[in-house]
Amino acid sequence: MWNAATKSERRTLVEDLVDSVFIYPDQLTVQVVGAPPFVVALDEVGLTQGCKPVVSKARREPAR
Repeated sequence: MWNAATKSERRTLVEDLVDSVFIYPDQLTVQVVGAPPFVVALDEVGLTQGCKPVVSKARREPAR
């Protein structure tokens, strides 16, 4: 599905599935809809410690 999707369709898929991404000095925390958050080391995504942090607001309220 991903390979057949246009750039616009891929963006829509990501926006619908990824609730939030938080960037900390040493890791990323990614919240995917319907799944527990997972932690990604910065070097796994080509970032290094000390990068300027950018934090997006969650689009949904976290599950309680």
